[in-house]
Amino acid sequence: MAVHYGNHPQVVAWQIDNEFDVRYCDACQEGFRQWLEARYGTIESVNAA
Repeated sequence: MAVHYGNHPQVVAWQIDNEFDVRYCDACQEGFRQWLEARYGTIESVNAA
């Protein structure tokens, strides 16, 4: 993609910190959910932040 679009005049930035197709393990997902709950309490608070 970078070779194809890199010199296109309408491309002004390229985000490199997100993967295109990543599968996280169940333990990682659950750990992240627990961290979110401990930090924010509710999904509404997560969305508001």
